[in-house]
Amino acid sequence: SSSSSSSDSMMLRLAYSASIIRGINGYSDMQQNYRRGVLKTQKTNTQTTTANTKLSVSKLCERIGIPDWIVNVRHDASHGPNGDMPSLPTLRIAACTLLGFI
Repeated sequence: SSSSSSSDSMMLRLAYSASIIRGINGYSDMQQNYRRGVLKTQKTNTQTTTANTKLSVSKLCERIGIPDWIVNVRHDASHGPNGDMPSLPTLRIAACTLLGFI
C-alpha cells in the first residue's frame, strides 16, 4: 500500500541520516582529538592556546577531504528546516561517498 511504501521510505531516510550523522561526527571527533593531541605536544603558548580552540565540523572534514556537500547533508539531516530531511537519493549518494573514507 501507499502508506507502507511511504513508511518504508521514511525508515530508510532515517537510517541513512543516522549513518551520515554518526559518520561525519566520528570523523570530525577523530580529527579534533588528533589535532589537540598533536598541538598539546608543542610547548609554546600560541600552540597551547590553539590546541584548546575547537574547529567547525566542516573545517575538520575539509582537512581529510570529505566534500562539503556531505557535511551539508549531515547538517540538514540533523537540523533541517521544518524537520525536513534530505531526499532518499541524496542520502544514498552521501552515504556511498562517505563509505569511501573508511
